[in-house]
Amino acid sequence: MGTTRPRNARDSRQLWPRTSSARLTAAAWIAGITVTALIIWSPYLVFGYRNPSLHLVLDSVDACVALLVAYLVYGRYQRSGTWQDLLLFNGLMLLAAAGLGLSWVTSPVGGLDAGTLDIWLPLAIRLAGALLIVAAALSDPRLTRRLTPRRLHALAPVALIAVVSLALWAVGDVLPVAFDQSFVPASAQKAILTGHPVLLVAQGLAALSFLVASIAFATQPARRGDELVRWLGPACALGGFARINYVLFPSLYTDWLYTGDILRTGCYLLLLVGATREIRQY
Repeated sequence: MGTTRPRNARDSRQLWPRTSSARLTAAAWIAGITVTALIIWSPYLVFGYRNPSLHLVLDSVDACVALLVAYLVYGRYQRSGTWQDLLLFNGLMLLAAAGLGLSWVTSPVGGLDAGTLDIWLPLAIRLAGALLIVAAALSDPRLTRRLTPRRLHALAPVALIAVVSLALWAVGDVLPVAFDQSFVPASAQKAILTGHPVLLVAQGLAALSFLVASIAFATQPARRGDELVRWLGPACALGGFARINYVLFPSLYTDWLYTGDILRTGCYLLLLVGATREIRQY
């Protein structure tokens, strides 16, 4: 009688055909460049639709996926103790928190104009998350020092959000209007490129961080065989081009659904694929 081999990680990978991270990342770059070029140079392409409910659904789904992947990375960090997993966990937690209603939480704050704290706070948290993710991509796979219990590291995103919130609230009276939320575009035929200069610079810096991280992550799986990291490259590429599209039209702060929102959701779907494949190996 023949014997049945137990299914291990290698058997699982055979059920999921492997594609190199470099190819996946290149495909994501091509998709992002194509979409952005069509928006800039096509005078007839309608790329925006006003749909508040769908906008809210995508925001919630993206934040929940980021939270799920962050939980998975935190489990990896508990086992590995590496700087990359720690930084990646913190970055994903900040992105999830920014998408889970920071604008709604800050909107009722009395005495502050709309378009100030309710935009600057999520923007600062998203930028911090992007910087942590590129730091994770560029970090060495060295172990963190056990100066504090690793479980306490899960509180770092909460502490950062609290500090940034208090700092922005303290200077809330002098915060400029980042984006006029009462603006409703008459046409979706062209990008509007509006908003405070700091808002545009922050989105551009976040885009650069994601694009650099995509290249850095794409070079790692070949020598590490890490399923989740293999999908971080293309995911960060779409995330970077989503931020470029937010520079052209900051739809994060409107009821309009634009290509930036679609690219951002694509980023989180790729993260979900990577998390699913990693869980399948377990």
